[in-house]
This record gives sequence, structure tokens and C-alpha cells, in this order.
Amino acid sequence: MFIVLEWTASLMHNVDELGISVRKSRWGLGIASGLIDRPISSAKSGEVTKKRGLKVREDNLRAVKLYRRKEFLIEGRPSKEMCVGGPYYDELLMGIDLDLAASSNA
Repeated sequence: MFIVLEWTASLMHNVDELGISVRKSRWGLGIASGLIDRPISSAKSGEVTKKRGLKVREDNLRAVKLYRRKEFLIEGRPSKEMCVGGPYYDELLMGIDLDLAASSNA
């Protein structure tokens, strides 16, 4: 099984960045959803970090749908940020304000 979950935090910016990858053969099993929920719920329960962010390729519609369901919002769209096998893709910058998310779930 190939699963990667990485949160990186910057003391200066107060934003953690999510990096996640799940092998295609494991898609649809709830693995990514579960991995996202754990760090978000711990942050909502009192960590110093107030925001989580991530970057996703514009054509990764499954991931975008999952992140939106988890309350991430699209905050930016740098053009031609990723090149895979020739074509260039825009990158979506997505984030979740943990204070707002915690108050909406309270």
C-alpha cells in the first residue's frame, strides 16, 4: 500500500500544508478522508495553527471534491504550475480556516 500524509507547519505563518497521496488501487476506500480528518480534528481541538492548506492539480476532480467536502475552499489558481508528460496544469490552492470550521461544527 502506498500512502503518504505530511503536514508541514511554519512558525512564522501559522499555516500547515497538507501533502497526501494514495495509490490508485486504494482509491474509494476512505483512506484519504480518514487521513485528512485526523489532523483537522486535532487542530480544531486547540492547536496553535489556525489554518490548513494544500495544493492540488486542477484536473484531479476526485481530490477537489473530497477537499471541498472537508470544508477546504479554493483560494487561488496559479497557472501552468505543474507539468506531467507534456501538458501544463493549473494548480489549485485550497485552505480551511480551522476557527471557522470548528465554530460551524459546534
